[in-house]
Amino acid sequence: MLASTNLPTRILRSVRTAAIAALVSGAFITVAIAEARAGAWSVRHQWDEAIPGDPDGTTFAGGYEAYVRSVADGWVGDRERARDCADFSYSLMIDYAALHGLPVALKNYEGGRFVAVRSTDARFGSKEAYLRWALVNLGAQNLADNTFKIGYDEWRWGDMVLMDWNQTDTPPNYPGRTVWHTYVVGDPGKTAYWGTYNRVTQPDGSIRVVPQPITRITGRSVTDRLVEHPDRHGLAPRRWSFMRVLKTDPVLPADDEIGAGDEDEAQPETGRFAVKSSISAGNVRREPRIADGNVVGRVGAGDELTVIARAGRWLRLAGEQPRWVHDSLLDRLPDAAAASERAPAEGATDRIGGMLGSNR
Repeated sequence: MLASTNLPTRILRSVRTAAIAALVSGAFITVAIAEARAGAWSVRHQWDEAIPGDPDGTTFAGGYEAYVRSVADGWVGDRERARDCADFSYSLMIDYAALHGLPVALKNYEGGRFVAVRSTDARFGSKEAYLRWALVNLGAQNLADNTFKIGYDEWRWGDMVLMDWNQTDTPPNYPGRTVWHTYVVGDPGKTAYWGTYNRVTQPDGSIRVVPQPITRITGRSVTDRLVEHPDRHGLAPRRWSFMRVLKTDPVLPADDEIGAGDEDEAQPETGRFAVKSSISAGNVRREPRIADGNVVGRVGAGDELTVIARAGRWLRLAGEQPRWVHDSLLDRLPDAAAASERAPAEGATDRIGGMLGSNR
């Protein structure tokens, strides 16, 4: 019976209302119950949305820094919340997203292709269920697929440095094994956090993996590993992909949903376009796809661009070198407007060319 559940009152009320409607229409009550909650938690905000009441207009993506700063030390030494290195990152992020009703999509390689597993999937009935899926199915190497590279001038609390050990002779090394490791950034350059696990041999000879409490490192250890070690993945810190709004890009769908364009199959398309007023800065890319090291310049709100070809959702800009912009950043200009504004448009194109020359 509905009255015997432990659901919060407001959810019970919505379930009862939906259940009555379902009974009237002859539908199953279970449908109404499923609709009372969309996935692991209800989505109330977006990552690029300003936190209500924040005097500086900080977005929820930007607010993650303060959250990690406030909770990280509470994990240190806590055996009830023991985690390995990557699981600590997933736990922090999912806790924060659930707390503020933010959507999460984590890429995982399943069935021969990457899929985005979302917190809104109906199979997840609680935050704990989504977190459990992440901890079981994802590890440190998966973080490379769910983060993007940033500079050391940008890193902040909650970012990560991924280690792909054995790439060089610099210790530590693990002969014959592929070993990835994750450090969560604390005070940049001063503190960091990491977890690990012990392999315990059981009486029957089997191995049991036992996560250990989170550890904080400081000082030279941080510099040696997070800043200078040659086995750092990408030789740079990384940030969650859905926090890309902190940098330059607007919120775009997951890479597999955007789709990579095929330069060999690009079709001619000419016209004048302007960067949308809502885009403070967007990426210009060498190839029509999202990938590390592919950004070669920037465009800003109002910049007018000449397009010569299209590959899927990607538009190629006029010029000798290949330069691509995702069409979600642009609005097509009417022919008359393009003609009357030709001089400013050429100035904008020259500015992009200068950026490209300095970013190859």
